[in-house]
Amino acid sequence: MKIKVIVFDFWQTLISGSDRKIINKLAKELHFKDYKEFWDYCDDNLFAYKTKFDDFLKNLIKKRNIEPTKFKKIKNIFDRGWESVGLYNDTIPTLKKLKENFKLVLLSNTETTTGNHALELFGLKKYFDGIILSCDVGLAKPDTRFFQLVLDEFLVDPSEVLFIGDHIINDIPPAKKLGFKTILLDRERKHQEYKQADMIVDSLNKIDFDSM
Repeated sequence: MKIKVIVFDFWQTLISGSDRKIINKLAKELHFKDYKEFWDYCDDNLFAYKTKFDDFLKNLIKKRNIEPTKFKKIKNIFDRGWESVGLYNDTIPTLKKLKENFKLVLLSNTETTTGNHALELFGLKKYFDGIILSCDVGLAKPDTRFFQLVLDEFLVDPSEVLFIGDHIINDIPPAKKLGFKTILLDRERKHQEYKQADMIVDSLNKIDFDSM
């Protein structure tokens, strides 16, 4: 079947995330091993809830027996991460082009304050026919029920959906399980031997959307 709906991941797909060194520093202040362990914790304990980041951070500091007076320092580290967040050069041209022929959906694991701020900051809302944020629906990747929401909203067959994301665990496997076509956007070329995606590219410019 011909593709009718294209679903994009958000962070590290359309916009860059915070500098890894900063998030590593944040993670260590919160007594995590590294940024990956911290983000994995957020996948399970933040993104599927309406909790604002400040409240999440205060509760986390308490849970991990960190001195409450360190909240300001830790929050300042997180805020510094915004200095490195930006649009990839291929994001806007791709969305503009695709908007003419496809329904576009954003499907993102994100906390409510951060996600909505990024959408406003970069003016991205106007390009999407649907924006599904984990914090708004109480589900997060890699839960297939989160991806199912795309089918429920647009009433299309899974084979008519293309999913584009950067994560080899949270993005591609659950999308494939539902029957979506998948593209792994591997901007840093770290997963070129990955077998589960239908296609691997290091730029949105390398996808021939006209043939879909």
